[in-house]
Amino acid sequence: MRLYGFRADGSLPNVVSFGGIDTLRTIPVYGLFGNTGGFFNLEFRFPLIDFLATPILGFQGIRGKAFIEVGGAALKNQPWQFWKDYRLCGAGLLCDGVQTRSFLLDNPAHGLCLGPMLFIRMRNFAPGTVLMVMASTHYDKKKSIRSWEEYLEAIGG
Repeated sequence: MRLYGFRADGSLPNVVSFGGIDTLRTIPVYGLFGNTGGFFNLEFRFPLIDFLATPILGFQGIRGKAFIEVGGAALKNQPWQFWKDYRLCGAGLLCDGVQTRSFLLDNPAHGLCLGPMLFIRMRNFAPGTVLMVMASTHYDKKKSIRSWEEYLEAIGG
């Protein structure tokens, strides 16, 4: 039996992610994330085959597992997401002023690493999706480019 819980608070709380074989087996690796969360596993291990001899090979110590698990997480000021509500899907357009490409984010193990001076427009999110942006500096709204026209002006296009 395993019970794990966490809560991070404050103005800039840590984000913890979990899922996969060592936490919740039915969720993709790092498929759940939040500042508050937890999971519970109950596992029963039992012997299936102690020893099986064949003319060529011998098998021993084969065990089975039965388990029940539940878990969930939430980001600060966001609704709690249980494993059954798991979803992460969005689409967007990325442009460098010359070339435009579209992308689909439909796997929590995938993300985009973007360099400076790229314009991105996010759209078509599934219900309950959370967009997480990580940057090397603190967000300053005064320095942010908020429209396509501002972007073209900034790159000289």
